[in-house]
Parts: sequence; C-alpha cells; structure tokens
Amino acid sequence: MKKRSSLNLHLLLRFGLVATLPVAIIAILLLALVLPQLHQYMAHQQKSMAHAVADQISAHLSGGENKLLSLSRFLAKQPEWHPPLVNGLLDSHCGSGKLFETIYIASTLDKYIRFIGMADKQKDSNRLQREDMQGLDLSSRPFMESKADYKGPLWTETFLSTASSRLTVAVTVPVTEHYVLIGEIPLKRFSQYISQLPTQGNIVILVLDKNDHIVADSKQLLWGRHFSFPDVVSDHPEKINPSLSLSLEMGGQRMLGTKVEVPNLRWSVLIAQP
Repeated sequence: MKKRSSLNLHLLLRFGLVATLPVAIIAILLLALVLPQLHQYMAHQQKSMAHAVADQISAHLSGGENKLLSLSRFLAKQPEWHPPLVNGLLDSHCGSGKLFETIYIASTLDKYIRFIGMADKQKDSNRLQREDMQGLDLSSRPFMESKADYKGPLWTETFLSTASSRLTVAVTVPVTEHYVLIGEIPLKRFSQYISQLPTQGNIVILVLDKNDHIVADSKQLLWGRHFSFPDVVSDHPEKINPSLSLSLEMGGQRMLGTKVEVPNLRWSVLIAQP
C-alpha cells in the first residue's frame, strides 16, 4: 500500500513538473524577450511625447518673446519715454496675466527699475506699489550682471519675483544700449499651463532649467524644487544620456522617464510614468 502511495506521489510530481515546465519556459521568454521590447516601446512613445511637449512649450514662450521684442522695437524708436504712456504699454502687454504677471524696464547702468507694468488682477491691489518699485535696485539679479546678455532674448533661472516675491522665471529683451525689458512668469501659472497639455495615462511632465530646478510640473506640486538626478537608478550612471529613457524614482515610486531639450531654450522636459 505504501509502495502504491509512493508511486502515485512520484507520478503526480512528475506530471506536475511536466505541466509547469512549459509555463516556466514561457515566463522566462516573456522576461527575456517581451519585457525589453515593451520597455523599448514605452521609451519610444515617451520620447515622441517629450519632443511634442517641448515644442509646445517653445512655441508658447516664443509668443511671449515676440511680444516683448515688438514692444522693445517700438520703444527704441521713441525720442522720449513718458512714464504714463510707457507704464500703460507695459500694463497692456501683461493683459490678464495669462503669461506675464509683471513687465518692467531696467537700466543696465545703475540696475534700477525705471518703468513697470502689471497684469489686470495685480493693478488694483498693487497700484500704490508702482511708485515704490520704480527705482528698485536689481543689482543682485544674475540677469543684470553682464551687458553681453542683452544681445537677444535670455531666459533666466528661477528667482523670487520682484513684484510678488513668488517663485518666477523671466525673459530679458534689449531695448537700447542702456535699457532692458524684463517679463516675469510665475512658476505656479506656468505649471497650470503644463497641466493642461494633453497626455495619456498617468504621465508626469516636469520642465527643468539648466540647474535642474523644476520650472513647472503637470501635477502642480513640485515646481520650484530641485530635481535630483543622482537618484536615477542605472547600471552606468556616468553614461546617462539625457535623450534616452531612464529608470528613476519619483515620490517613492519607480518610474520610466525620458528627458529632452526644449528648442531655443536652456531648459529641458522630463516625461515620466510608472
């Protein structure tokens, strides 16, 4: 009886082994062949999406650049600048604040603000501050350090807004040899714009400046922070290529990310998903 039971058990084990062996082989093949291909497919999709987002950001910001360039050319042709007229022009170019919250003209000689315009929502609350801000010293601002920077539009790194003390980025445009036009965009507003871009699935979009500070994020939670690329999980971190997909950790979650440069800017876009 015991021999019969042992034989049945032996046959059962052999049958189980024969039945599970193909399943194990298929699982190994999936891990070895299908998953890398799936990873490659996701990486290709991410790269295409990242380039599309980068192009939209470039177009969005180029519109702001062109608006300030047109204004600077108009001002450069004027023989005199009357404060009410210039401030009114700057106000109108801020408009409702969809892009620029504040636009001002500063001297490259003494680094002082000479004229300032504000978005509609700011003008009523900050109208009394306009006179106080005219004459404000900007000598501590990095974008006021070198005249060489004023040969064309220059996007700054993140800093505290001159008008609202909120985290901001700005574009500087030359007007004349001794004056520069500066338009400020709050990081919060830029993140709102990024969050409205069409995406698929649980995608996170980050816009990074050249120092990897987060200029904007689609979740509107991380802007202003520093994105730490040493946290990137890679077998060869020294060989990380910003145009390739990376395995990284964000908010305690493992994600696949792709980083591409934004055309005509010193910024980059990082697309990540679980």
